[in-house]
Amino acid sequence: MNGTDVSCEGSFGRLSKAVAVQIELFVGKNSMPSSNAPEVLPEKMFVRELSIAAPVSSRVLPLNARVSCIQQINLFRGLTLAECAEVASMAQERQFADRQTIFREGDPVRFVLVLVSGRVKLTQLSRFGTEVIFSVGRTGDVLGGLGLTPNSAQRLTAQTLERCHVLSWDARAFLSLEERIPAIRRNAVGILSDRLRMLEERFLELATEQVAPRLARMLFRLLEQGNHGSHPSRIDLSHEELAQMTGTTLFTVSRLLCEWEQRGIVQTLRKAVMIRDPQKLIDLSQTIKQK
Repeated sequence: MNGTDVSCEGSFGRLSKAVAVQIELFVGKNSMPSSNAPEVLPEKMFVRELSIAAPVSSRVLPLNARVSCIQQINLFRGLTLAECAEVASMAQERQFADRQTIFREGDPVRFVLVLVSGRVKLTQLSRFGTEVIFSVGRTGDVLGGLGLTPNSAQRLTAQTLERCHVLSWDARAFLSLEERIPAIRRNAVGILSDRLRMLEERFLELATEQVAPRLARMLFRLLEQGNHGSHPSRIDLSHEELAQMTGTTLFTVSRLLCEWEQRGIVQTLRKAVMIRDPQKLIDLSQTIKQK
């Protein structure tokens, strides 16, 4: 296993443990007082601009549209219409440009954030300074703040991959929502458990498999996630970003994709990959895994 694999393995291990700790704290944490209004901080402090309440005229969605949107988000699954309306009334909306950072690893947790549209990559730096992509958030995903105590440190960095629309709740006010609406907490525990399971699976792959099956499986996972716009078989990630997700080098990913392109499995584009034959991609992954 090369130095890159070691650094990525360390990052996966640390984050997997961190998610497990979040679940324990989340289930057993005490009630905290809610805040009537989010704290106002200097706008230059990046995503902390979210703490500046948006006037009604600047909101992208009217209240009834936000309620409809919230009903489709897993974090709020099982809520009554009245509960969804309460959640929607407390939400603020923000839009972020392509490649804009929403929050950084180590920033204080001030908001619970849900992605309404667009894609966001969630990353962490290894101790060697290598960026590792843990996941690509899509519509309905919780990006940050879930299971973390307000003002504790963010575990990851969130950066947009295209223009994004986000709903946010003040972290302390969201704790109050969890106390009043138990279904939100149950859903949150389920989301954190799923993340832990995903990290465990990827850690096992990183520790026991070679790069080719990991890359094939990663491409198929991204394909299954959908949210590719007008190109359902297109994955809008660069070779470097795929390397960061797979825990290997840019050279290795480029070499494998070139080989697979010659076999008609994929087509490489500028900062994207088109999957031409998903079944062959699955077969490739399973065949290599058995060797």
